[in-house]
Parts: sequence; C-alpha cells; structure tokens
Amino acid sequence: MRYLGLDVSTACTGVCVLDDAGEIEKIAYVRLDKQKGLVEKAKRFSEELQRLLDGTDPINLRVCVEEAAQAFRRGLSSARTIAVLNQFNGMIQLLASDHTEHEVTTLLPQQCRSACGIKIVPEKKCGVSTKEQVRAAFEAQTGMELPTRELKSGPRKGMIVFDERNYDAIDAWVVARALWKRNQSS
Repeated sequence: MRYLGLDVSTACTGVCVLDDAGEIEKIAYVRLDKQKGLVEKAKRFSEELQRLLDGTDPINLRVCVEEAAQAFRRGLSSARTIAVLNQFNGMIQLLASDHTEHEVTTLLPQQCRSACGIKIVPEKKCGVSTKEQVRAAFEAQTGMELPTRELKSGPRKGMIVFDERNYDAIDAWVVARALWKRNQSS
C-alpha cells in the first residue's frame, strides 16, 4: 500500500507519497503560480501528478487531501479567497481520485498534525511560526532536510535560504503520514 498526501494551494501544491512502512518515496511541490485561472492550474497539476505517480500502481494507492480553509482568519482570508481555495481543492480532489482510482479522504490541518504527534505552540508564546514548528517536526521524524535556494536579486542576493515552497511539500508529508497512521490503527 502507498499513501499520497496533498497540500492544495493555487500557488504551489505539495505532494508526498509514503510506502507501506510510512517512509517517504517521493516528496515534491508543484508550482502553479505561473498559470492563469483555476482550470489551467488544475491541468498543470494533473500533468505533474501523473509524472510523479508514474510507475505507482493506483490500486495500492490511498489519497488524502488537506481540507481548505473554512473560516475567516484576520488579515488572511476573505470570503472570495476561501471560495476560490475550496473550488480549487475540489478540482484537485477530483483529479487525485481519477489518477488513483480511489475515493479521497480529507482531513483538517489540525487533525493531520495531531495524528503525526506534532504539537503546535502559539507563535506569541514561543516566537516560532507554525510552519517552522512543523518543519522542525518533519526534520526530526524523517532525518531529512529539504533543499535550499540561492536568492538571485534584492538586498539579500547570493544568500542561501530555505526554499519556502518546501513548506507545501512538508505539509503534504503531514497529510500522507496522518493517512498512513490512520490505516495502521484500523
């Protein structure tokens, strides 16, 4: 059995495939920021998902997608943003179901982190963002460090920084790992 986790966003969607032992087989992100419109983004994602799943037997592949935001978050989510993200999330669920020939499980981010044993401390209390706390848990549990990149312009040109698109790949790992853990307990 294999487990596919997806962290859906219209700019960059994280993808992670775990093997039956819960180990990472593939972890990546699909950049969608250059495509215009949801249909073009969905087509691009579908092509990349097909490429990433090449050689993976769909019969033995379960898929889980992180649910889209369902409430306003001050300064982050307008009603329009939530509607667009939910629309795109549904498109990706359909594509994932078509590619894997299975129903798609959806989980809230908090459910995924909890299943993985990741406890988040509010940033106001610890000074560390949720993304960085999840990244630290990922690195501790997997022993992996994801790629960095060199800044090409601006005042920090030449600096080597963590590639922020990897946060989406890490979130996809959390989703896949939560699905794997659920299947281990059933």
